[in-house]
Amino acid sequence: MPTVARRHHFLPQGYLAGFTDSGRKDGMLHVLDLQESRSFRTSPLNVAVEKDFKRIDIEGLPPDAIENALAPIEDRAIQAIRRVTESREFPSDEDHNLILNLLSLVIVQNPKSRRNLNSARTRVADEKLKWLVASQANWEHHLSLAQQTDEEFKGDVSYERARQFVEGRHYIIDFGNEGTLREEFRAHDELLTALGKRTWTVLIAPEDSSFITSDYPFSLVMEHGFHGHPSFLTQNTELFFPISKKAGFIGILGTPLKPVINVRADVVARMNTRVSRQADRRLFLAEDNFLAYGRGGVVTVRA
Repeated sequence: MPTVARRHHFLPQGYLAGFTDSGRKDGMLHVLDLQESRSFRTSPLNVAVEKDFKRIDIEGLPPDAIENALAPIEDRAIQAIRRVTESREFPSDEDHNLILNLLSLVIVQNPKSRRNLNSARTRVADEKLKWLVASQANWEHHLSLAQQTDEEFKGDVSYERARQFVEGRHYIIDFGNEGTLREEFRAHDELLTALGKRTWTVLIAPEDSSFITSDYPFSLVMEHGFHGHPSFLTQNTELFFPISKKAGFIGILGTPLKPVINVRADVVARMNTRVSRQADRRLFLAEDNFLAYGRGGVVTVRA
């Protein structure tokens, strides 16, 4: 029997390799755990991974079919990132598309995004149940529909008992991975379209500073001078995605920038601050410190 992968990386190891000391998957990362206020060193193999995160239970398919299907796409995107980092040039159309696909995947197929998605789905389910027992007429009508659909359905639960059950929330809503992954892929398609509407720029870090990444590796903010609640389709917003310790991808929905910009250390500090604020739990660094931006300007944060 073939071995079934159980450890699923929600950030590809090849992507994290771009932030190691050597730039390879067997290199070392400095990991800063924001929840536990501690740091440690490890390789990409041991971080951004969850057991059975993309597992499916569908007849005729192996449990790790999704993980295996995505691997070649991720590998191609990582090769595109390496070409951008090494050439310090804007990617070709094909490489540009590959990088945006990777960005979209790591945004939607992420533990933080999944928690938010399932929280929203739970609220919808709760509201539907509340509506179902809002009146005895509602309950009896849908009970009748259920009995017509399924002749073996007994439907002997009284309205009063159902109302108490829902109002007391004596239930747990759980979502299977298959349905969750289906929703995530639907969100991926929509997000990829939104990302394609942005004008993208490669930011190249100077020799004396590096970009960092996180377990939720992007930041979305309003452009300087604009106010509001940013979304992927909001005008005058900036979406930053660190693609390696020496290169970042920034997409503007507003005033475009040049295709490639060699930035100063203070810009790296601003981008690192954005990434750290968006992180779910952990930051990943090439060294034991990084530049960030505080009230007094650029500061060095030590892991």
